[in-house]
Amino acid sequence: MARFQTEAEQQHISLCEALDRILNKGAVVVADISISVANIDLVYISLQALITSVETGRIYANQAKADYQINAEEPKREYDQAI
Repeated sequence: MARFQTEAEQQHISLCEALDRILNKGAVVVADISISVANIDLVYISLQALITSVETGRIYANQAKADYQINAEEPKREYDQAI
Protein backbone atom coordinates (compact mmCIF):
# COMPACT_ATOMS: atom_id res chain seq x y z
CA MET A 1 0.00 0.00 0.00
CA ALA A 2 1.34 3.44 -0.94
CA ARG A 3 2.20 5.79 1.89
CA PHE A 4 1.34 9.44 1.31
CA GLN A 5 3.84 12.01 2.54
CA THR A 6 2.73 14.88 4.70
CA GLU A 7 3.37 18.45 3.59
CA ALA A 8 6.22 18.81 6.11
CA GLU A 9 7.92 15.71 4.71
CA GLN A 10 7.55 16.97 1.14
CA GLN A 11 9.16 20.31 2.00
CA HIS A 12 12.21 18.67 3.61
CA ILE A 13 15.18 19.16 1.30
CA SER A 14 18.60 17.70 1.92
CA LEU A 15 21.70 19.90 1.81
CA CYS A 16 22.83 18.16 -1.37
CA GLU A 17 19.52 18.88 -3.13
CA ALA A 18 19.56 22.52 -2.02
CA LEU A 19 23.12 22.99 -3.25
CA ASP A 20 22.22 21.38 -6.58
CA ARG A 21 19.27 23.75 -7.03
CA ILE A 22 21.37 26.80 -6.15
CA LEU A 23 24.15 25.84 -8.57
CA ASN A 24 21.71 25.06 -11.40
CA LYS A 25 19.46 28.10 -11.02
CA GLY A 26 21.50 30.57 -8.98
CA ALA A 27 20.68 32.58 -5.90
CA VAL A 28 21.15 36.20 -4.93
CA VAL A 29 21.97 37.09 -1.34
CA VAL A 30 21.44 40.71 -0.29
CA ALA A 31 22.35 42.14 3.11
CA ASP A 32 22.29 45.66 4.55
CA ILE A 33 24.29 46.29 7.70
CA SER A 34 24.09 49.52 9.64
CA ILE A 35 26.15 50.31 12.74
CA SER A 36 24.86 53.22 14.75
CA VAL A 37 25.48 54.80 18.14
CA ALA A 38 22.89 57.00 19.85
CA ASN A 39 20.66 56.75 16.77
CA ILE A 40 23.43 58.18 14.54
CA ASP A 41 24.54 55.97 11.67
CA LEU A 42 28.30 55.51 11.69
CA VAL A 43 28.80 52.73 9.17
CA TYR A 44 26.49 51.44 6.45
CA ILE A 45 27.43 48.39 4.41
CA SER A 46 25.40 46.99 1.52
CA LEU A 47 26.38 43.52 0.35
CA GLN A 48 25.17 41.65 -2.71
CA ALA A 49 26.36 38.20 -3.75
CA LEU A 50 25.41 35.97 -6.65
CA ILE A 51 25.86 32.27 -5.96
CA THR A 52 25.74 29.99 -8.98
CA SER A 53 27.89 27.64 -11.00
CA VAL A 54 30.20 29.03 -13.68
CA GLU A 55 28.24 27.25 -16.40
CA THR A 56 24.90 28.71 -15.26
CA GLY A 57 26.47 32.16 -14.95
CA ARG A 58 27.76 31.99 -18.51
CA ILE A 59 24.34 30.93 -19.81
CA TYR A 60 22.61 33.87 -18.11
CA ALA A 61 25.37 36.26 -19.21
CA ASN A 62 25.00 35.16 -22.84
CA GLN A 63 21.22 35.57 -22.64
CA ALA A 64 21.58 39.06 -21.15
CA LYS A 65 24.12 40.00 -23.85
CA ALA A 66 21.79 38.79 -26.61
CA ASP A 67 18.84 40.70 -25.08
CA TYR A 68 20.96 43.86 -24.86
CA GLN A 69 22.03 43.55 -28.50
CA ILE A 70 18.43 43.02 -29.65
CA ASN A 71 17.24 46.04 -27.67
CA ALA A 72 20.11 48.18 -28.98
CA GLU A 73 19.24 47.29 -32.60
CA GLU A 74 15.50 48.06 -32.34
CA PRO A 75 15.81 51.88 -32.71
CA LYS A 76 18.09 51.33 -35.73
CA ARG A 77 15.53 49.05 -37.37
CA GLU A 78 12.75 51.57 -36.80
CA TYR A 79 14.93 54.33 -38.27
CA ASP A 80 15.77 52.20 -41.34
CA GLN A 81 12.09 51.38 -41.88
CA ALA A 82 11.10 55.04 -41.61
CA ILE A 83 13.51 56.00 -44.41
